[in-house]
Amino acid sequence: MLSFLKINNIALIEELEIDFENGLNVITGETGAGKSIIIDSLNFVIGGKINKGIFRSGSNYIAVEAVFSNITEEVKEVLRSYDIECDTEILIKRKQTLEGKNELRVNGSTVTITMLKNITSKLVDIHGQHEHQAILQDKYHLQMLDNLLGEDIVTLKENVALKYAELQTINLYPQFNAKQN
Repeated sequence: MLSFLKINNIALIEELEIDFENGLNVITGETGAGKSIIIDSLNFVIGGKINKGIFRSGSNYIAVEAVFSNITEEVKEVLRSYDIECDTEILIKRKQTLEGKNELRVNGSTVTITMLKNITSKLVDIHGQHEHQAILQDKYHLQMLDNLLGEDIVTLKENVALKYAELQTINLYPQFNAKQN
């Protein structure tokens, strides 16, 4: 669970600290109030890319810190695989300069962007508005059907592939092939 977020030098925010309480937290506000900046900052600290235009005017770096509590065993296992200490919380710090130099730390240990994404993929899942409209995009149709059918579809698809490969080896028209030779 995200319990704390600190943002430095992103868009209009010079410095902002947010403590999240247990349970449901809702961020509301008028258009332009900064809700998207908070989400962009969270996305940045978990390994997402950021547009250089989001740097606060006059600053040469951006930085975001996030604290996650109530860590699952699955997350702890990923951390152990990277030799990162973890008891009950994870502190992630990410800083990027205007030149593109990144500094990434998880519980004080330096990590790569790949390591960070492997860790945070088990912590956060960000969904934006209009994502539900993927149903209108052809490239997602088969994936959605496969997900709907679950594990059974995997076996069925494998069986069809085997039968198709077997069919390819059968000579259905031996007399036709004999005339060509």
